[in-house]
Amino acid sequence: MSSTAQVPGEKIFHVLKQGASAPTGPFSKEELENLLTDKRIAPSDYIFFPGLEDWKIISEIFEFKKVASDFAEDGQDLEAVTTGYDLVSGENLPGEVIQYIAVQDLRPSDRIAEILQSMPQSIVLTNHRIAVVTPKLIGDADIVSYRFDDVATVSSQVNRRDGGSLLKIELKSESAAQIAGIPDDQLTKLIDLSAEFRG
Repeated sequence: MSSTAQVPGEKIFHVLKQGASAPTGPFSKEELENLLTDKRIAPSDYIFFPGLEDWKIISEIFEFKKVASDFAEDGQDLEAVTTGYDLVSGENLPGEVIQYIAVQDLRPSDRIAEILQSMPQSIVLTNHRIAVVTPKLIGDADIVSYRFDDVATVSSQVNRRDGGSLLKIELKSESAAQIAGIPDDQLTKLIDLSAEFRG
């Protein structure tokens, strides 16, 4: 992490986690880096220190050297993670930070998806939206984004066809998407994190 603003090394940083009612701190820059590394706070949480007029999103104050491989911690296909990361980070909104990337596990029996897609779908969760990235054999990947302002629920349901789990995204106005083949541990993280950012 490198600072984009001149900040001293003393304990001056206060952090307000998204959804929390009270800030914590003060922290030194080193303590702040450790909290971020240990994922006890997120780049999308808020920070305040003398010199700021109001709370700011941490990622607006500090530059982060995140790479796609940081999101392959749960056994995701690295090529699919990299594709999703590159496409979604290329169209980031101001203050938007990628939080998690889940990747579809194409089963050998899913021949239609295997034929139509060059690699599995990736579901990129940011602090503002869920983006479903569908690579194609020919041409650019399709990206469909669902802003949390428009999302009613993110849940799982049993796939009647194969008994696996489906990621289900429902908008306030209609049903939006169902994505099969997301491993259960990744599906749980997507649901939990999306609830945090929708809240």
